[in-house]
Amino acid sequence: MVRFRARGNSDASSPPSGAAVCARPPGASPRWATYFTGADPESLRLARAARRLVVTARRGAALRAAAIAPDVVIGSASDPRENAPLDAYDPCPGALVLTDGPRPVRVLRPGSAALVDAPPAPDRVLGDYGAGDSFAGALAYYLAHGLPVEEACRLAGPHGAAVLRGIDPLETQMRLIAP
Repeated sequence: MVRFRARGNSDASSPPSGAAVCARPPGASPRWATYFTGADPESLRLARAARRLVVTARRGAALRAAAIAPDVVIGSASDPRENAPLDAYDPCPGALVLTDGPRPVRVLRPGSAALVDAPPAPDRVLGDYGAGDSFAGALAYYLAHGLPVEEACRLAGPHGAAVLRGIDPLETQMRLIAP
């Protein structure tokens, strides 16, 4: 589980996308989000205290056991472990975000769907390890700043694409900059 607390407008204080764990100190602003990747339902219930809760699509069983609705469930359209339809989640999340490589990101809600253009891939792709995690971490960060899901996806896209430029995602990640 990674928790992000939205920070001021200085990019110097922002961690690389998907790489930092920022705890919410006592008395801090309630602008924070949690990206939940664990499997423990009780931890997931505690994570719901975040202003925005993003959960990996691989944790459907934990979501059912915890009986909580996250703001966003995120997965990959091409991964059968992550591409369940929106109605597979009970309770229903606020949105289901499905990435699809260079194709548009799908944002699904009950009764509606939106597409968010993917950023251009680098001229030379060296690897894709960490692209989804970098996208998800950046998505949680931008949601913590109060952005709508579609806008947060648009801003998170380049963070996922940036890691395609190398083999080690920590070497090619972009810095998060408050919107």
